[in-house]
Amino acid sequence: MNSIVCKFGGSSLADASAFQTVADILKDKNRRFVVVSAPGKRYKEDKKITDLLIDCFSLSSKNENYEKEFGLIVDRFVGLVKDLNINLDLKPYLDEINREIKLHTSYDYVLSRGEFLNAKIASCYLGFKFLDAKDIIFFDKDGKVDLSLSKKMFNKIIDEDVRYVIPGFYGIDTTGNIKTFSRGGSDLTGAIIAVLSDSSVYENFTDVDGVYDVDPNKCKKAKLLRRLSFSEMRKMSSLGAGVLHPDCSDFLESNNIVLNIRNTFNLLDPGTMVSNEPKPYARSITGKKGYLLINFEGDLIAQSRGKIEDLKNFIESIPCKIQKIIEGIDSISFVVNLGDNLEDKIDKINCNIGVKVSTQKVALVTIFDSCFNEYKIWQDKVFDALSKINFEILFITKSTSDISVIIGIKEEDFDLSIEQLYLNLFDK
Repeated sequence: MNSIVCKFGGSSLADASAFQTVADILKDKNRRFVVVSAPGKRYKEDKKITDLLIDCFSLSSKNENYEKEFGLIVDRFVGLVKDLNINLDLKPYLDEINREIKLHTSYDYVLSRGEFLNAKIASCYLGFKFLDAKDIIFFDKDGKVDLSLSKKMFNKIIDEDVRYVIPGFYGIDTTGNIKTFSRGGSDLTGAIIAVLSDSSVYENFTDVDGVYDVDPNKCKKAKLLRRLSFSEMRKMSSLGAGVLHPDCSDFLESNNIVLNIRNTFNLLDPGTMVSNEPKPYARSITGKKGYLLINFEGDLIAQSRGKIEDLKNFIESIPCKIQKIIEGIDSISFVVNLGDNLEDKIDKINCNIGVKVSTQKVALVTIFDSCFNEYKIWQDKVFDALSKINFEILFITKSTSDISVIIGIKEEDFDLSIEQLYLNLFDK
């Protein structure tokens, strides 16, 4: 049978008990390549290791004391080694990480160390060989994964019949420095390893049974979706379904690799299968906070293409990524990812374009259904549902060829909006 690549998320490796569960799953020897995330939360008030590393780097960059935060990291990893009863000296690695934090020269290096240390612990506990991601995942000068070079080095290093543990989330750039993916990037590492190893199946283990038609934490009546196409998965994950990194689908779809999203702690459930097999689109609702609505007002502003280009150039100079553009007559708005101090940057920059500028934090909620482009009755149903909600809609967008409606709302209305829309549309 073809080798299987398994990726275990932070919740799947949060403590010694979770490690033991993972070890039971890996008794299947076809599961040859194991990608691990940094330890996640053990309980609601706990902090993820990567978040603690970010805190340490941020404090050090400001010449502030980070001893408390780094102490939590040390205690977490040393505690894991002790609880798992393995012989692994972490001190040299922890000392090196501390030095790099003090120098605060490589943000990506520091961020990647949660996965690195967790992979060291997992390989020792499981008896698998440790394989550093920097030795097999290479980025080109444009910051994209160089699959050709990665494949060449992977084939050079891999020994037949050996099982490996690989840290997720990072690779190496053309200058020899550690480069991380965006958050959740261990999913991407797993997908890339599946491509490099010519695997037919990529199992992504998390703490839920699969992909739901709405976030089960926000709506108790959420239903599990057993089968999805990569097109569906890509759209859902890019617009808020946090179960998978949005870029994973591209690697897997182009190489015809089946994705199985499963629950580490409920192995009897087969999870959600994602493949190239065409099928009707699943009905679902996804959503995501963390956006900023930047609104420009001026007489007939949206009718001047030159003015619109000036505004786009202004936004991109901040810099930030434009997600949506909403045009009116005397106004034009841009929805962008909310970055560090973005509102302050916009207030402080004099754009010299003679218009009024205002900002507002927003969330995006997306309703997916193939019926949007087929049945007017379904469109009527959507707008009927919107008429019954108890929150303000800031904007609605839909393209002629898409099967989704995107709604912009205030961040504080996010949880309420997800549940109300789902119950009015899908719980029938």
